[in-house]
Amino acid sequence: NVPGVSMGSDGINLVKEDSQGNKFNVKIGPNGLSIVGSKDGKPVEIKVDAAGMQVGRDGKQFQIPMEELKEQLKLIKGATKLTIAETRDGLKKRDFTATEVVSAYIKAMESNRQYNAYVLETPEIALEQAKASDRRYADGTNGALEGIPLGIKDLFCTKGIRTTACSHILDGFVPQYESTVTGKLLSAGAAVLGKLNMDEFAMG
Repeated sequence: NVPGVSMGSDGINLVKEDSQGNKFNVKIGPNGLSIVGSKDGKPVEIKVDAAGMQVGRDGKQFQIPMEELKEQLKLIKGATKLTIAETRDGLKKRDFTATEVVSAYIKAMESNRQYNAYVLETPEIALEQAKASDRRYADGTNGALEGIPLGIKDLFCTKGIRTTACSHILDGFVPQYESTVTGKLLSAGAAVLGKLNMDEFAMG
């Protein structure tokens, strides 16, 4: 027996608890997935079946049809396959959020470490920048590259982020200033995923 998990003729039942101590009963049965619990002391019910997703909270019911749900899942799952222009357009239309896009890139970055593309990953910084981008999209002050996740070559100084030009000569160097290149990218709203690998001092 697994604690919090029970199986019966109606499916699998799980009791989950989040970091705030809210408990949720999760049921996976022949009719789909349903979650019943509370969030911030308010009852929450989520059900996913062939019709789509239904969410109940504060006495209100919200429904997302299956086709729309599939489209949203496809957009998020395929976020790393979109061009910068497609990502920017999707963010403007609120098809997905900057936080969702950056999270997708972080997962891709973490699952492809065998290629050594990044010499330094900065997921926490990228997520904070993405949250700020979502706020700017909400109030209409978004920049030209708002919410676009980028990897920065380790050649360019990034304030507060280790920069070594991939040389042991500069091991541990953390600039107290921003390069012109990255400063312009940040001003336009880009999110920094980390520092990219390169030939030492770009002498390749």
